[in-house]
Amino acid sequence: NNEWLREVAYKFIFVMQGMGLQALSLAVFGVGRVLVALSVLGVLAAYLGNQHSKTTLYLFKDPGNPASRGYSTMPLAWFTAVPFALATLLNLAAFFKLGAAAFATSGLAPRVVRSLLPPLLIGAGGAIEGLLAETRFNQWLHFGAVVLFNAGFWLQYDLLGRVV
Repeated sequence: NNEWLREVAYKFIFVMQGMGLQALSLAVFGVGRVLVALSVLGVLAAYLGNQHSKTTLYLFKDPGNPASRGYSTMPLAWFTAVPFALATLLNLAAFFKLGAAAFATSGLAPRVVRSLLPPLLIGAGGAIEGLLAETRFNQWLHFGAVVLFNAGFWLQYDLLGRVV
């Protein structure tokens, strides 16, 4: 039952997050036909695509069974994972474009770091939350994930405040 619940939750979370990433990218790059069509196809593939073939990441072996390979901590369908990964890459490009406007007087290296650090911190918080904290039920892991989320969101707020 826990495995099924994780599969359903991951599908919902990754489809919704992918839509959010695409929405920001559309706001930055403009609502062109090609980008809108790719966004809609990505959402449809993620939501309606084959959910049987899953990504697997086996962590945390069962201490009572040393021969086990553990259980999948990321039972996400490939039809959901691939559009999410593409939306993430497009979102990073959008943040880079925003950073070019916000930090135009900075050198290239500081501009890249200040542009990409917000989404990378948010993504790191999400990875820690989904792969470690929700599996190990360690409150310090939850705390670390929340710190990364908030740091990323505050840096994102600063970045967007400089552009608008």
